[in-house]
Amino acid sequence: MKHIKSPALSAETGQKDPEVPEKGFVGYLRLKVFMPENQSLKDRRQTLEGLKKKVRNKFNISVAQDGADTHKSSELFFVCANYRKAQALEVLQNLENFIINSGQVHIIGLEKGVI
Repeated sequence: MKHIKSPALSAETGQKDPEVPEKGFVGYLRLKVFMPENQSLKDRRQTLEGLKKKVRNKFNISVAQDGADTHKSSELFFVCANYRKAQALEVLQNLENFIINSGQVHIIGLEKGVI
């Protein structure tokens, strides 16, 4: 059986690294998005599936979509996990910037946090 070294242990000493908590953090980003160019539910699905695929590939995070939306709006929920709170927040900020710069959707509502 292969031994996997815990990231909470120092590489040099093998002792607990005081910089890394024993528990991890979960970061979340909830976005309400508007897609003014969409004319149908098919357009919305294509826009969101493309965006979700790009986000998953670039950031390796989980994405969920609220299904009860119009063809011009939707709610997306992104989740990431990390041992360091600051890194989780950084991933979420980079994700938010990526979505803004993608030009595919307009963010009309945002909630972000780390648990």
